[in-house]
Amino acid sequence: MSTLVIHFVIGLAILSINLGAIAAEFNYLVISKYARPLQIEDQGQNHRGIITELVQEIFKGSVHTLNIHTYPFKRMIRNINQGMHPNWINYGTPAWGEPQGSNLSQVPILSIKHVFVTAQDSAFQFSSVEDLFGQRIILLLGFDYQGLDQYLEQDKIASQRVQSFEAAFGMLARKDRATVGFVDMEIRAKYNLASMGLAAKNYRLSDFSSTIANFELSLSMDPNMEPALSHFINQRLQQLIDEGFVEHLSNKYQ
Repeated sequence: MSTLVIHFVIGLAILSINLGAIAAEFNYLVISKYARPLQIEDQGQNHRGIITELVQEIFKGSVHTLNIHTYPFKRMIRNINQGMHPNWINYGTPAWGEPQGSNLSQVPILSIKHVFVTAQDSAFQFSSVEDLFGQRIILLLGFDYQGLDQYLEQDKIASQRVQSFEAAFGMLARKDRATVGFVDMEIRAKYNLASMGLAAKNYRLSDFSSTIANFELSLSMDPNMEPALSHFINQRLQQLIDEGFVEHLSNKYQ
């Protein structure tokens, strides 16, 4: 290979890396209400939480612009599919499919598991999904529950969909006889119990991983994002993990 060709190849490599330093506009998408403590907001303001603070730190001090948009979950998905927010960023896992599971960060952020929440003094005892056959459970409105959905579709399990954690835990506190418990991510259930001032000792959180498998949560990104820009995000994410920043955030909200 001639010296001229070598210099040309090296120049292209340097240009590719430096593209990450060219100012770009990113759109960080926040799910309203349901994503705490991953994403916390107060009516679209005062954004914080594990994923939010991580994304903010990734772009801190960079030449890039980070815009934050808050939407209900289904509207967020619709906006992504309609191409309304180029260079969008959210979070996801491969099992969720498109759009949240199609272009993920090279390294995961958190390990997620689901639990079945009941009142501590409830007579209902959960050990396997078969215990729920013929019962009604509480689920959040608008969300899919992979691993559980098949039983809901087959009418083996009934569900009561609610619009807030307050409604879900309120039903448990009232010992609503129509429902036996609430399925949620462990990290969300614990955070929302604490933020609502409810004593954890009054609730029983049973492992639900035999039905909804544990998974690794990653940043999800616009599949049409320039490779140099996604490289910038992945590089900064790895750096923050190595520095212990992600572990610090996780501990802060648990």
